[in-house]
Amino acid sequence: MKSASSALIAYLGSNSQLVFADLYTFTLSAGANVSGGAFNGSGVVVRYADFDADVVYNGNTFKHGDLVLTRDKVGCKMGLTVDQIKITAAPLASSVINGVPFLKAATMGMLDGARLQLDRVFFQSGAVVGGYLNFSGIVGDVNATRSSAEITVNSDIFLLNINMPRNLYMPTCQHTLFDADCALVKSAFANAGTAQAGSSATQVVCAGMNSSQAYFDAGTITFTGGAYNGVSRTVRNYSGGAFQLLLPLPGAPAVGDTFNAYPGCAKTSGVCTNKFNNVANFKGFELIPLPETLL
Repeated sequence: MKSASSALIAYLGSNSQLVFADLYTFTLSAGANVSGGAFNGSGVVVRYADFDADVVYNGNTFKHGDLVLTRDKVGCKMGLTVDQIKITAAPLASSVINGVPFLKAATMGMLDGARLQLDRVFFQSGAVVGGYLNFSGIVGDVNATRSSAEITVNSDIFLLNINMPRNLYMPTCQHTLFDADCALVKSAFANAGTAQAGSSATQVVCAGMNSSQAYFDAGTITFTGGAYNGVSRTVRNYSGGAFQLLLPLPGAPAVGDTFNAYPGCAKTSGVCTNKFNNVANFKGFELIPLPETLL
């Protein structure tokens, strides 16, 4: 059920011709997965109006003209069916998210996990009479082309789509490296480096980093300077003085671009003991017999 103010209800009941606009609010996620790494989008909010002028609503300004927006109809179903809408956004060259061109940001994954709030507002004599919340949900798939991005948004019921039971018995550790249960502090394992000559979109050359015990395998590299400041990639391995990236960068980093490299974890007790000295927080069950031995 959608709620509306008494002024809006009166307006809708007394007018047969309506002027309205859709307002899109994207609140970026603090843990968006940006092409294999992490992007801290916490606090980043972008607002767009599907209208011929900027719209001020609830104290916020929604920009027009940055994006040409089209979407599916909003549905509402009973039960636990996940409602979903698809939005097509065709940006102008000036449209950016946190300083990154819109389509590049969508390709990098900056919209992953973002929250969308879709409001519909109505006008009388050029002024906003009122509005209502038409849809809200979490961004799922984002498919970008040269000229537009198709954004799929799932209703919050999607959050019920989780595996049960929550905790499973398995040989490998159930924690994620550097999360609250792992208890290791990520900044304590940062290895500062600088991109050197020979770096490309698929590798970052930096001689002299720790290469023992496959130290950086499945780790991450996060740029702290240059054109890719804040961009992360998962490290396939570190060998020959170069980080081999799991997914490529949009282009080669410049010589002198700074970054932090973080180790990866194979989630075994041996790695937890010898690499991180953190076996007290290891949550794997390595003595569980293989399925074949139970037959």
